[in-house]
Amino acid sequence: RMNLEFPIVKLLDYEPQWEALERSTNPFAVVVMAHLRTLATTQDPNGRLRWKLQLIRALYERNYSQQDILELFRLLDWMMRLPNELEIQFRDEVRRFEEEKNMQYVTSIERIGREEGLLEGRQQGRQEEREAVIFTLLKSRFGKIDGELSKIVEQLVQMQPDEFTPLLLTLSRDELIERFTH
Repeated sequence: RMNLEFPIVKLLDYEPQWEALERSTNPFAVVVMAHLRTLATTQDPNGRLRWKLQLIRALYERNYSQQDILELFRLLDWMMRLPNELEIQFRDEVRRFEEEKNMQYVTSIERIGREEGLLEGRQQGRQEEREAVIFTLLKSRFGKIDGELSKIVEQLVQMQPDEFTPLLLTLSRDELIERFTH
C-alpha cells in the first residue's frame, strides 16, 4: 500500500515569496497569487481590477497551452469578482490586450446571461461554475477523480471559493475525504 503525505501550508505564507510565484511556471502559482490578491482587495475594487488584469496578462506570458489559459482565466475570473461597472472595464481591457497580442477573447458571456436571467438560473450557473472549478482543482492535484472524491464535491460546492480553495490546494486526498465524510 502506498502512503502519500502532503504538507499543509497556509497560502498567506506565500505572500513574501511573491517574486518566486511570478517566476514560476506552475499553474498553482497563479492560483495562489489570485487567492492572495483576492483577499488583499476585498475592500478595494479598483485594486482588484488592476491585479486581475495583471494576472490575466501573465497567463499569456507564461507560455501555457490555450486550454490551460482558458481554465486558469475562468478560475481567476470567478475568484476575482468585480462590480458590474468594473467588470465592463475589465472586459474592454482584456479585449484590447488580446487584440494587441492577436489572441482570441477567452472569457465567456455566460455571466452576463446569468445576471439577466432569473435568480434560480444565476444560482444554478454559479453552482455549476463552482463545481467545474472544484473538479479542475481536484483533477490537477490528484490526477483523476475517483468515486470517493466525487462524493465530497457536493459539500464543497456549498462553500465559498475563499473557503474551499485553500482546502483543495493544501489538504491531501485522504484528509479531504476524511473531513467531508465524517
